[in-house]
Amino acid sequence: AYAAQIAGARSVGAVGRNSQRAVYSGTGAHLEIVAPGGNPPDGDPDGFVWQTAPFFPDFDPEVIRPRFDRYTEIGSAGTSMAAPHVAGVAALLYTQGIDRPAAIEAAITRFATDLGGEGRDNDFGFGLVNARDSLRGLGVTR
Repeated sequence: AYAAQIAGARSVGAVGRNSQRAVYSGTGAHLEIVAPGGNPPDGDPDGFVWQTAPFFPDFDPEVIRPRFDRYTEIGSAGTSMAAPHVAGVAALLYTQGIDRPAAIEAAITRFATDLGGEGRDNDFGFGLVNARDSLRGLGVTR
């Protein structure tokens, strides 16, 4: 709830594959941006964000030296899936020389894909984070 008041911090909500607000996603005046986070009611596999992760049995708490040479596909949903999308866009902007948190925040806001009511709203904030438009809108072509 405080991110909107802190320069360089974002309050992130989540949407499913169909760009509809995820059932678990927070809403309100503090919400600034949404990103893909999955939406379990959309069903398996469509309701999840899929990622490659270490093979779960290799992370037994009693294993002293876990293996990192076996991987599996894991479907998850949550704002914990959505927030890294926004952080990734911020990192891409930073690598292109946009190094002020306020400038990164402004770019993500300005080039978000508007969802819901026109402009900022309590369900989607300023809209869906859009990496391509954020980079290209600032003149980055590659």
